[in-house]
Parts: sequence; structure tokens; C-alpha cells
Amino acid sequence: MSAFVSTPPATAAPAPIDDAVPNDGWYPPLSLSETRAILAITTAIPDARLRDALQGAMLSINRQLRTWRDARQVAGATDLASAGTDRVSAAELALLYPRAVRAATAAELVDQQHQLSATDGGRERDGVMASPADGHRRLATHCVRDIQGRRRTKVRLV
Repeated sequence: MSAFVSTPPATAAPAPIDDAVPNDGWYPPLSLSETRAILAITTAIPDARLRDALQGAMLSINRQLRTWRDARQVAGATDLASAGTDRVSAAELALLYPRAVRAATAAELVDQQHQLSATDGGRERDGVMASPADGHRRLATHCVRDIQGRRRTKVRLV
């Protein structure tokens, strides 16, 4: 009987590229690697492309929340963590904001990937079939409305 045990040599992990994607200071930065893990994004999408989509999503969601943010600042909130209300708690905001940004990020990535991979026949059917990005956009819209304390849908009887 032998007592040899093989262990792989220790290798240094590659140095991560600056993982935090900065925001405007009022909203929190988001982690590139956490976003990749939550959205199950493979390395087929490079960090630079993911970072670009994440920054674009932050800008979009921040614009949609501009009026809400202004009202919260007037009420004394200095950042998202201090913007909780009786309708939406700070803990809920901490979950909803990143979720909205990530959903908008996913929608952009899916749209871009769909455009790159579509054949001529696929492009022709594009108007007929719903885009997978629509579900991500809907989730982002729901999160924004939840943050604002608004209903998700408006219904009018005609």
C-alpha cells in the first residue's frame, strides 16, 4: 500500500478586473461577477460588454426613478439605503433596485445576442415572435413601479 497523495499545484487566481461598476453615488454600485452569476451569463459575453450593458441599464433605471429620487431627497434621504418609506422599506429597495438594473441589463444583452445570431429568416419572423428580452423588460418595469410604490398595471374600461 502506498501513502502517496497527489495534490494539484497551487495556482494564483487571475486578478479580477475592477469588479464594482460605479453608480452615481446615490444608488449603489453593482458587482460585475455577481451580475454574471445571478443572470447565468457565460464567459461568451466578455466583461467589457457586460460592463457596458450594466452601465447603460443603470442610466436607464436611474432616469426612470429621477422624480421618485427627487421626492425622496426632499424628504431627507441621502442615498438609496436611507430612502425607505412606509410603503417600500429600505430592505425592499436594496433588493428591487439591483434587480431592476440586472433585468434591464439582461434585456439589452438578449436583444444584442438575438440581433447578432438571427438569420435572414429569423429576422423576418422577429416581428411576429415575442423577443425573450420582453420578459426582462417587464421585470425591470415591475421593479421600478414597486420602488415607486405604484401599481404595476393601469386598466381603463372603454
